Amino acid sequence: MKPCYCINPDCFQPDHPSNNNSNTRYCQSCGSELLLNGKYRVSRLLSDTTGFGVVYEAFEGFTAKILKVLQEKWNNEPKAVELFKREYDVLLELSRQNVTGVPRADAYFQYSTREGKRLHCLVMEKVEGINLEQWLKQYDNLSQKRALKWLREITLILDKIHQQNWLHRDIKPPNIMLRNSGELVLIDFGTAREETQTYHQKVKGQQVTGITSAGYTPNEQQHGQAVIQSDFHALGRTFVHLLTGKHPLEIYDPINDVLPWREETENIHPLLLDFIDELMGRLPRNRPANTRVILQRLDEIERQLKLPPITPNRPSPPAANPQPVVTQKQPLVIPNINPSPPVSPVDKTLTGHSGQVYSLAYSPDGRYLASGSKDRTIKIWEVATGKGLRTLTGHSGVVLSVAYSPDGRYLASGSQDKTIKIWEVATGKVRTLTGHYMTFWSVAYSPDGRYLASGSADKTIKIWRVGQ
Repeated sequence: MKPCYCINPDCFQPDHPSNNNSNTRYCQSCGSELLLNGKYRVSRLLSDTTGFGVVYEAFEGFTAKILKVLQEKWNNEPKAVELFKREYDVLLELSRQNVTGVPRADAYFQYSTREGKRLHCLVMEKVEGINLEQWLKQYDNLSQKRALKWLREITLILDKIHQQNWLHRDIKPPNIMLRNSGELVLIDFGTAREETQTYHQKVKGQQVTGITSAGYTPNEQQHGQAVIQSDFHALGRTFVHLLTGKHPLEIYDPINDVLPWREETENIHPLLLDFIDELMGRLPRNRPANTRVILQRLDEIERQLKLPPITPNRPSPPAANPQPVVTQKQPLVIPNINPSPPVSPVDKTLTGHSGQVYSLAYSPDGRYLASGSKDRTIKIWEVATGKGLRTLTGHSGVVLSVAYSPDGRYLASGSQDKTIKIWEVATGKVRTLTGHYMTFWSVAYSPDGRYLASGSADKTIKIWRVGQ
């Protein structure tokens, strides 16, 4: 005998034992009807009763469903009712388009209690499994292999949703289900909107539940201007949570307005870390243009991760995607250097870093100075005035070495995060090189700018082809 639960919010004993008899049509506590819409019997309460909606497990015959009921207090707020019904409208449209990876819509109806209270009800497929927030409690964090698989899977679901001109607007681990069969399902479309200019909906001075999620929602959406890239920002923040095992707000540094999440990860390749940072770009234009771009980038990352090590007798790769062409383990012979002439007294002191300065390099024309710091940033200074011109951010570890290219157009930096970054000085554009498995201690350009050498704590030197 299945349990039967009354959804009347005023019922004193919604789980009355006599309700469990399948022939019992009315609640033995309050008298409200137990068979909803002529076919659904509610078995148990799944959520608390303080939110925007209340969630139950229901059955149609022997098939489990999810029943969502709008809190009765919102019935006189048309926008709240519209927001609640939107989930059904979106799921119904996606179901008609045979979009997989989302729950299938079943029914939307109004139910009246014995006292005449009207309740808005939504029935949908029950996804058997756990959400990714629950998954994290079991497994702590995500491996790189699974991260790439899940990122692709969610992007494919988003691709279908965006093709139907819908935005999800609330991507986060609790809203992603992992079926018992292993597939991911994106749930909770209550905040979804058609891809038009969006806005916050206020109800009596309070934001309707679910419009924003602290730590995941980007700035433009908080100001009511969601675009497709808003979903990508939330997707990036979701993977910050999954890869670190920590909610983004646990990592966020409000003093400096930064999210130093990379140092919280283990065994994740910088190519993937960089891409997740790109998904979370501060402005929508800094994020991928659409889901197809994300899928292409994932293809590139997976291809790079599968590349075999480059040996000296193989052709050098193109400059746009440099790899080490020489690894040297023998000690280098350093020629004698004539003593430098006496230096003049201190001309000026440059301040701005929040951590120790580990490395310095002048530009070839002597007009600029680059500094690498324990604060994980590189600063570029104008020598004549001592003015700080630009701060380069992207490393997740101490910046131990910096070097200008001979033409002054590029700046290379080596870091404790096991990466080299090559920055275009004028624009701040960056590309990342990986190959050492320990800290980069030093970097140096060849006189013609075609090669970059790197020294590492792994006791090797690598030479990279970086120019044509």
